[in-house]
Amino acid sequence: MIEDKLRDLGVYPDAITQTAEIFGRIQKPEDLRDEMRRLGKSLGGDQFLYHHFIALVTKRPELIDEAVETINVEGVSPELVREYFGYSSADPGNVFSMRHGEIPNETRIELYDKALQFAFDKMKDYLGLRPEES
Repeated sequence: MIEDKLRDLGVYPDAITQTAEIFGRIQKPEDLRDEMRRLGKSLGGDQFLYHHFIALVTKRPELIDEAVETINVEGVSPELVREYFGYSSADPGNVFSMRHGEIPNETRIELYDKALQFAFDKMKDYLGLRPEES
């Protein structure tokens, strides 16, 4: 059951049902931003996702290695991909931008988009909300 899996992550324990509904309803990570606004939340969609994803990573640390292998952005080393996910409990894009302003904006945006999609897909997989790939 989705609620049990979310409860096991320990994120927003007073909002398990609402969180399950959000993950069940949203089909693309960028839609989380609109959903948070619609619900009147001060939390951004990216933060909402990363709070859950980082809780999942504490249970499945191999996901970071998978992200490093999966996310390929020209001009961003595997070490920087790993570093990016280390900021995920905050606002990873902002923190990464401040620390790595030397990386062109377009490159950073590509990293952010791919990292967000990766985290979204892994959360959907964990919750059993994505069809199994054959």
